[in-house]
Amino acid sequence: MVDVEKKSQEVEYVDPSVNRVPNYEVSEKAFLLTQQKVTVKQRKEAANFVLANIKEEEMAPYYKYLCEEYLVKNGGSDLDHEEISSLTDEWIQFDRQLYDDLRAKNESKIKDAE
Repeated sequence: MVDVEKKSQEVEYVDPSVNRVPNYEVSEKAFLLTQQKVTVKQRKEAANFVLANIKEEEMAPYYKYLCEEYLVKNGGSDLDHEEISSLTDEWIQFDRQLYDDLRAKNESKIKDAE
């Protein structure tokens, strides 16, 4: 059993220049997109939040995984591609141009770091 008093006294080192990985709020919102009982408003807000963070943090691999695997397997299993297309703002659709742009930025940063 963890000593609660000792645990609360521990100091956590946080470097402000390093983002915490992963951003759990993005994961939580992506999870909401897979839930049947989520309202249209909640689904739109979650989709917009996730997509904004993907763009801001340039998360090309996560974006591709989310669109091509996670949402399809966990939330889109009851929907066909035509139904998913009709959701527009409620669903995150894969945009090849966005993915290529994000990926190019990632590759540029890797080259700069070398």
